Amino acid sequence: MQNTNLNSLRSPLVPDGYKIRTYQRGDETSWKKIIASSFGSIGTDQSIERIINTENFDPKSLFFITNDNLPIGTAWASLRPEGEQNTGYVEMVGVAPDHQGKRLGALLVLCTLHYIREKGLSKAALFASADNLPAIKTYLRTGFRPIYLKRHDEQLWNKVFTNLKVQENHDQNCLSPM
Repeated sequence: MQNTNLNSLRSPLVPDGYKIRTYQRGDETSWKKIIASSFGSIGTDQSIERIINTENFDPKSLFFITNDNLPIGTAWASLRPEGEQNTGYVEMVGVAPDHQGKRLGALLVLCTLHYIREKGLSKAALFASADNLPAIKTYLRTGFRPIYLKRHDEQLWNKVFTNLKVQENHDQNCLSPM
């Protein structure tokens, strides 16, 4: 999915009882727990250690939402040198199960989009599984649209939109292959 309209981002509105902050040394354990509860723990430890220990890791690119000063959600804005030109990537978006359903994931995604825009990039991309409907809803709310890269992608997204009961003309909101 891709968001090509980073110029008109709304300001993040943090609900009562929550705070947004960026990575602090020692957040690795909380980050691992959040991601493991969202995606499973396979490869999580190695991925997180690799990201944090990368020479160009920016602590300001990794966002946490906290409740009672405990991290309960996270999202990372990755500026991949090998990625598409002028594009930042939204990755590792997860919210602890006890806090899901409050649009905190959308808030975290919005924070990453602001970061990507502040770095001078004009687009954001992410990878979403077609069966993860809550995540897709979040991404659609934050301005992402599907990209049809293969012939069967349109059929797949038609099923997704049907499942989401999206009442929009998604053909106008989809992007052509890059």
